[in-house]
Amino acid sequence: MEPLQLFVVIFLATLVVVFLVVRAVLDRPVSRGPWQQPEPPDILAPDLAALLPALPEARRELQKLLWTAGYYRPSALNEYLAIRAILVLGPLAAMGILAYYLPENLLPYIVGGGLGAAGLGYSLPRVILGAQASARTNRLNRALPLAMDVLALCLTAGQNLVNSLRYTTRELASTCPDMAVELQIVQQQARMHSLELALLGWAERLSEIPAIRSMALLLVQSDRLGTNMVDTLVEVADSQRTVEKQKVEAQANRANFWMLFPTLFCLWTASAIILIGPVYLEFWDYRKEQMKSLLGNAVGQVERSTGNNPNAQRNPNTPTGQDVSVVPVAPVPAPAGNP
Repeated sequence: MEPLQLFVVIFLATLVVVFLVVRAVLDRPVSRGPWQQPEPPDILAPDLAALLPALPEARRELQKLLWTAGYYRPSALNEYLAIRAILVLGPLAAMGILAYYLPENLLPYIVGGGLGAAGLGYSLPRVILGAQASARTNRLNRALPLAMDVLALCLTAGQNLVNSLRYTTRELASTCPDMAVELQIVQQQARMHSLELALLGWAERLSEIPAIRSMALLLVQSDRLGTNMVDTLVEVADSQRTVEKQKVEAQANRANFWMLFPTLFCLWTASAIILIGPVYLEFWDYRKEQMKSLLGNAVGQVERSTGNNPNAQRNPNTPTGQDVSVVPVAPVPAPAGNP
């Protein structure tokens, strides 16, 4: 196998291994509720995370993003940093090994591939984590009106807010597991300390989701002032449904714009072929006829010029049916007499 082919095979194999590692780690259960077993502590994660540390502000942003995506494990941040360190330092180490053993003429390809793989390994976990956080945000926004309605029903039945949270968690565990996990965390924190602190922690933990933050602060204010929460929850749930309906309508309206591209490249192309195709074929046939006519006229002129010239002589080496060349016959001089 050639060295360049070997490098390409090793590079592709490294990408496949990286992809499988990222999928295996990030596909672990995102939301952990009390019905799930606790996970064993990760011993190597802190050491691997220390190989490529992050600034305090970056760590806080990553922690909020992990909470939004549903990673509530205490070691979630260290696991993320460990994965990023492996994906960055692994290609760099492979680049050094390949640069040592392969010929020097492949050094630019090795360096370029190693730096590209390291950059991909640094940014890919953040992209995947952001996609997971965005998807979970959409699920929580869709489940929020239903959670408010169930809370309002429980409060109407005479339950307090903590018991209402417990019943709402149990009812939403199968249909909206993400919202059930969030309410379960609020319920447990309320039992350990106070309901106000639990709701404020919920608002701070999911500060990237304005609807949940507003709901948590609203419940805190209603609990402080002692106002009726049922009417407030029903009103907020209706407004949240209206907002979600408007988002869906906006997406449907944007779909008309995106449908222009398949219409342009599929339907209009076929219509152009149907409309322009016959005209093009007729033009091509007319051009062929004109070329045949011009060629026939040229052959006729050559034949007429050959027949009218008495000094023309046909080349005996020219086969019959091919073009003839006119050869003028020069007068033969008379032989000189003997003196």
